[in-house]
Amino acid sequence: MAEMEATTIIQLRSSAFLGGPEKQILGFARAMKGDGLRHVVASWAVPGRENPLLHAAEEAGISTCPLAIRRPFDPRDVLEFAHAIRRAKASLVVAHDYRADAVGLAAAKLCRVPLVIHARGWTAHTRRVRLYEALERKLFPLADLVVAVSEAKRRELLRLGVPPNRAITVHNCVEVAEASPSASAHQAWARRQLGLPTDVPVVGSVGRLSAEKGHQYFVEAAAILARDTRAVFVLVGDGPERDSLGRRIHALGLEGRVVMAGFRPNANQLIPAMDVVVLPSLSEGLPNAVLEAFSCARPVVASAVGGVPEVLEDGCTGLLVPPASPPHLAQAISAVLGSPDRARQMGLAGLSTVRDRFSFAANAPLLRAAYCSLIAH
Repeated sequence: MAEMEATTIIQLRSSAFLGGPEKQILGFARAMKGDGLRHVVASWAVPGRENPLLHAAEEAGISTCPLAIRRPFDPRDVLEFAHAIRRAKASLVVAHDYRADAVGLAAAKLCRVPLVIHARGWTAHTRRVRLYEALERKLFPLADLVVAVSEAKRRELLRLGVPPNRAITVHNCVEVAEASPSASAHQAWARRQLGLPTDVPVVGSVGRLSAEKGHQYFVEAAAILARDTRAVFVLVGDGPERDSLGRRIHALGLEGRVVMAGFRPNANQLIPAMDVVVLPSLSEGLPNAVLEAFSCARPVVASAVGGVPEVLEDGCTGLLVPPASPPHLAQAISAVLGSPDRARQMGLAGLSTVRDRFSFAANAPLLRAAYCSLIAH
């Protein structure tokens, strides 16, 4: 008997780098690989220039589809993507950001296939982005299914008019290594990569340097802690707030105490350099940074925003603080640094949390069932 042909799902993401959402796309695609589903990852790419998402997909053995870059709202985007859907014989379109949502919705309608939108978070860091994000909110109720990364985000979708039966929650996930993530050799290697000393506590934050991530409060908390601790603080990431943060570090006299390490493609491998990981965000969907810290058995101090309390249990895997409050942030960091045994237990509890609840293997069946239900209808 001939083997049945796999059902194809085409994933669309407008992406110029390999960040949290891109890791989720690839992680779930890998977890569902060989399960009767074939994934194709599509993204806009400049000819002759590597698209990090497409490159990573190809390395993972996932089919890719580069799309021509044009001006926003060019109708040719819809026609080209519709052609890609037909060429791939895709039975489902999955969109992952405002541009992908708009193009994916129109192309899916043309091809008469269902559309899934994944709802994560919004940045609102420029007037243009705020306009696009407002458009995305209008598109959510038009999708056949919207997947939220947290229950907090799902409640927001319901307020935007998405019917309850068309909004589900599938949490972000993380790859969990089997090797011990707390080995001193790994910590020393990671600190060398970041140019950090090996004999003082290190407090770090990993993520895009944009306003909604709240790194200015991390810097202000560092200024408070620098008076009474030898700790060094490190920001791993890049973004539009980089220059502003650099100026603030200079104004506070924190050169040498706060290190701006820039974008690192292997940022998750550098987390073991840190004794405590800080997420000072003003808004979040469900942050990959917390999951990656837990996967390295590191305690986390985080703002109690969005889906963060769904993954971080206050007092068990880390500490929750009010957003935009440097004194609270500094107090919580000091509490973790001041109790190494408790910090170690928090880190191990975090590692257990991601292994039990936030691995791709644990959550892929739920997402697969949602996709297949739409395809079947």
